[in-house]
Amino acid sequence: MTHTARQGFTVPELLVTLLVMGVLLGLALVFVHQKDFGPELRDAQRSTDLAQLMQVFKKYHADHDALPPGLTDQAQVLGSVNGELDLCKALVPHYLKDMPIDPLVGTLLNGKNCTVAGSSYSSGYAVRRAADGTVTLGAPTTETADPLTLTYRF
Repeated sequence: MTHTARQGFTVPELLVTLLVMGVLLGLALVFVHQKDFGPELRDAQRSTDLAQLMQVFKKYHADHDALPPGLTDQAQVLGSVNGELDLCKALVPHYLKDMPIDPLVGTLLNGKNCTVAGSSYSSGYAVRRAADGTVTLGAPTTETADPLTLTYRF
């Protein structure tokens, strides 16, 4: 009985080798092409917050035939610190559960609803009312695009 020398790999050996190489290649691609989606997600949140605030202003205007008090032709940050425009009492909780806060630059001190005694907030969002009744909401701090604005004429 003669034995011949074995040459090459068997089919199962080749399949296991290809499987291991495929897994390693997949992992390498994931690590090499990682992308931080955080900025896009935060800008999407800002856009959603501005749309929500504009809807609230529309509802407030429909109920009171006026806009919330304190809006001026100068852009003002919505908040309760450093001379910002505090609309918490006018809008929360009837129109909003709580004031929207910019995910990066906004602050809600004490982690409480803005109507709770001792809490304060700075939304990071600005509002301006022009003489013709146009209200512009803005998110001056964005990460992937120009500053976001939303305008509506009442």
